[in-house]
Amino acid sequence: MSSEGPRIRPESAADLWQRMARSSAPLVLLQKRLGEAEWQRREPVVQAYLHAVLAKEPELSTTACSPSGTNRPKGGSRAAG
Repeated sequence: MSSEGPRIRPESAADLWQRMARSSAPLVLLQKRLGEAEWQRREPVVQAYLHAVLAKEPELSTTACSPSGTNRPKGGSRAAG
C-alpha cells in the first residue's frame, strides 16, 4: 500500500506559490508576522526554489493529514497535565 497522496501538476512556480501562500495557514501567519515588505522581498527566493524543484519534478504528490480521536465516555473528564 502506497502512502503517497494524489499528484498535482502546477502550471508554474508562481501559480503554485500563490496557491500555497493563500491556502496554507502557516504561510498566512508567517506573512502577517513578517510584514508585507519583508514578504515581498522573500517571494522571489521562494519562487526560484519552487521553479528549480518543478524543473526536476513537474508532478508533485500531496498528503492530507486526517486527525482521528477517540470518544470519551459520558461524564468523563480530561486528565490535567
